[in-house]
Amino acid sequence: MLLDIRSRFIPFLEDLTRDGWDRDDHILLVGHGGLFQLMLPLILTNVDISFVQSHGMGHTETIIVQQEQNGLVCQQWGPVRFEKGYPPKWQDRS
Repeated sequence: MLLDIRSRFIPFLEDLTRDGWDRDDHILLVGHGGLFQLMLPLILTNVDISFVQSHGMGHTETIIVQQEQNGLVCQQWGPVRFEKGYPPKWQDRS
């Protein structure tokens, strides 16, 4: 089942972010938190599964992502804002 979800989710996002996605364009995805928690660590360059396991995703929380040269980068995961730089650093706003 997980492989089936992955085989649809990743190509879907690749199609959205491929050629022609302008930096001024915005895309809003609304979905189940479980789906995002499982799939986003596979495509975000600065979020891994250990981060997701320790922070989770609350009801109605947002995840803000920006396309950069090295791929999709998480700017904010719920209350956590990521700072610039690699390896990524994050701070809780709470």
